[in-house]
Amino acid sequence: MFYKGDRCFGVPKAVVLIFLGMSDDTVDEDAVPSRLWLLALTDYLSEMFYDASYAGFQFQVSNEIDGLSIQFAGFSDKLVLLVEKVLSTLQEFQGPSDQDFSEVLDRVRREQKSFDAQPSYQYAAYSARIATHNPDYSIEFLRRQTAKASAAAARNFGGRLRRRSPLYGQALLQGNVGPADAAEIQRVLNAMPFEPLPRARRTRVAVVKPPRKGALLARSNPNPSETNRAIWVTFSTGPEAKVVVMTELLQQILADPFYNEIRTKQQLGYVVLAQADRDGLSARLSLAVQSSSREPEELLEAVQAFLVQFKRTLEELPAKEFSAFKIALVEQIVKPDERLGEEAVRWWEEIRSFQFAWRRRTEEANLVTSVTKADLLNFYESHFLPGGSEHRPVVSATFAQSGGGAEKAKRSLTAKFQAQGGVIIEDAEKFSKTSEKWPYVERSPYDSL
Repeated sequence: MFYKGDRCFGVPKAVVLIFLGMSDDTVDEDAVPSRLWLLALTDYLSEMFYDASYAGFQFQVSNEIDGLSIQFAGFSDKLVLLVEKVLSTLQEFQGPSDQDFSEVLDRVRREQKSFDAQPSYQYAAYSARIATHNPDYSIEFLRRQTAKASAAAARNFGGRLRRRSPLYGQALLQGNVGPADAAEIQRVLNAMPFEPLPRARRTRVAVVKPPRKGALLARSNPNPSETNRAIWVTFSTGPEAKVVVMTELLQQILADPFYNEIRTKQQLGYVVLAQADRDGLSARLSLAVQSSSREPEELLEAVQAFLVQFKRTLEELPAKEFSAFKIALVEQIVKPDERLGEEAVRWWEEIRSFQFAWRRRTEEANLVTSVTKADLLNFYESHFLPGGSEHRPVVSATFAQSGGGAEKAKRSLTAKFQAQGGVIIEDAEKFSKTSEKWPYVERSPYDSL
């Protein structure tokens, strides 16, 4: 458990964030029962604590692949009491009843039905996620699990919070509260009937380290009336701190030229995106294009041509402009948190990831300042150009069923990608399980003090 008093915002409020990590033994069988239990629980808690929202309190329970998250926020003088009451109610909840089960099962089925209505570029992003994360839940898997779901299985999932099941707990209390409040929260958590979960059995979502020369996943959009095609190209660059900031810096420089070339000049599609983020601990840069008239093969060729040409843009980038991009990224990194909840979430991300990089913003800002144009060019050549030593693109291509020709277009793209030395992903879930993963090194809370 972690405790941090409020030194910045001066408001009589606090935040409590709790995570209950579950064993990897049941990660697949829990997929749908945990969702059904959660929906029924949420309805029950909303009735039980209806007045809490009017008193300025908020709480939310959500399920993730690796466990349960419970969040509380509100006025600090009564928040500890709310936490105790909600956790007690959560353990006492015996549902869903048979009637509740029918209602929440219908909601889950409607959620899954709406999946097929998403745009092609979002379906491409989803497909890439399934191919690069293990464990994760594909829509096909969830539908199979839903078809055999039962109220008993949902109730059994909730029963783990009443019996001495192995769980791993993390918690953060932050805000206008004192050590006595932290001790009270710890007392409440320690009273929950859990056995310690060994580290080796904790569920940990691993991120695929793609093969050199890349991998291609080609799928048709599940919506037969969808006419758009799309590609989602992800460059996974790695977890090293300097690589992470160079990925973010490159995105700032590349985003506008990419949009101008693909959308404005070539008019290949209305959806054109370039974004950088962290996937687990590893950085990635994703480029996406959605088009109503061009097949994924042509879209990919345009993206590849842009990346080759963009090397000259980097080479010719004036020192003053390069410096301005670095300054903008530093300002983004060190921007002060505007609310207590925003700061708490930042610390919570460090805790949940077992990284505990309490000085991350300062360290990353210093790294950005140290990046030279030569550094960025070397990084670009190795990670984003064919033949580079760390060129590992994952291409997720979505084809339109309508209009015909999808299978022929798939075969053409697959043959060309394979001829370039890339790997063809036939089974996304199998690929994510069997592929090499980026290393995940846990740190001590004291490493960065």
